[in-house]
Amino acid sequence: MFYCSGGNVERDGLLDTLNGFLMFKKKTNDAEYTLEIATSLNLNDEYHKQVHRIIISNSDTIIYKGSLPTTEIPKLLMESSILMMTPHENYKSKGFPTKLGEYFASGTPVICSAIDDLKEQITPDVVKFVEPNNVQDVCDAIIELVEDKEKATDK
Repeated sequence: MFYCSGGNVERDGLLDTLNGFLMFKKKTNDAEYTLEIATSLNLNDEYHKQVHRIIISNSDTIIYKGSLPTTEIPKLLMESSILMMTPHENYKSKGFPTKLGEYFASGTPVICSAIDDLKEQITPDVVKFVEPNNVQDVCDAIIELVEDKEKATDK
């Protein structure tokens, strides 16, 4: 699984992704899946510190790649089993998020928070929507996609 963010990991809901993924691992005892994260962390920021603590304490299953050159991202998107974008409920895209378009272009199943007006712009057969700020929803979406690989890849 893969998560990519610019510097605003709080707006992009990285903690929800992390906690949903860890809940999935705990519920399923699934050793097969890891979560790779590409972003930069500012350890002077409290939210980033929380993210860092979770990554460090789960380094066997969460792989922090740091900030990567944009040329490396497409390959990671296409090789992942699930892509996650879980911005919080106050996120305003002011249009269609570029990252979400890149996720769709990869052909990989996508989990995304139902924020802003995305539910009106995107059909549910293209993305698995989750409620913003709902870690249980993220976990359930991961389980659904992992258990039904045919549905997940039938975009």
